[in-house]
Amino acid sequence: MLFCAVYSSFLSSLLVLSWRVRTERLLNGVFRFAKPPLYMISIILPTYNERDCIYDLVESIENIMEAYEYELLVVDDNSPDGTSDLIRTKFEGVKHHHLVTRYTNRGLVNSINEGISKSKGNICAWMDTDLSMSPTLIPMMLKQIEEGGDLIVGSRYIPGGAIKGGNPNEAFSWGKVSTALSRSEDSLLSAVISKGGNKVIKTILGSQLNDFSSGYFVVRKDILQNPALIGGIVDYCIQFVSEIERSGYQVAEVPMTLIPRRTGKSKTSNSILSILSIATKCLLTACQLRFRRGRIGKTR
Repeated sequence: MLFCAVYSSFLSSLLVLSWRVRTERLLNGVFRFAKPPLYMISIILPTYNERDCIYDLVESIENIMEAYEYELLVVDDNSPDGTSDLIRTKFEGVKHHHLVTRYTNRGLVNSINEGISKSKGNICAWMDTDLSMSPTLIPMMLKQIEEGGDLIVGSRYIPGGAIKGGNPNEAFSWGKVSTALSRSEDSLLSAVISKGGNKVIKTILGSQLNDFSSGYFVVRKDILQNPALIGGIVDYCIQFVSEIERSGYQVAEVPMTLIPRRTGKSKTSNSILSILSIATKCLLTACQLRFRRGRIGKTR
């Protein structure tokens, strides 16, 4: 009887131990393969007189990014239309939403740089805030980062992308683009110069990329310089993308369809003189980058 009792107790202990081992292995497997958050993304929205657009853009980002760890930084150049006041009310009590109102050294590039310097994430993203760029691209761009990308560019000039007034699912037609843009605040001349100019810049730089003036970027923060961006309202894009590509980092493009501006004034196409001035600066920037590369190559 005593032997049976001891033997029974031994078997019970053995079964309990076996169950614990199997349970621990199962839990270890679950936690080993569970994918913890690998990053925090800082989404930077530079604004100037975008009161009519920024609220809808923020709402859209909040819905799209609900499953991600992120922060939102609206960097406003003290817009006279009250953009800062609107966002201050919207962001009240939201820990991961921040408003930066700038009173000096204003401008798009400086605003983005300040957003980057104040960001807490290890990935930064920024885009235009006039609702022409859809935040639905952010998860797709983050997937490219997860797969080894360093800089991801929203591109109008690859399959699936389109300029303002274009349709990625139809054959390209300048007539349709012209009709669409005639109902918006955007310029057909600006679209023509952008499409042709990007092909010229691609040739000058000998790059595999297609869109050098996108303005829609997701990038690993640890590869950025200080300041991260140098240049003017569009040409900064060329220098930024080109220098990162030249440094050997992985640059990829995802298709982007731009939407014509619904309200407000364009910052880049408000006059023919402005369009031509920006285009000239972009061309000069590309030539300078090419010349600099040639000089570096000769001294090595």
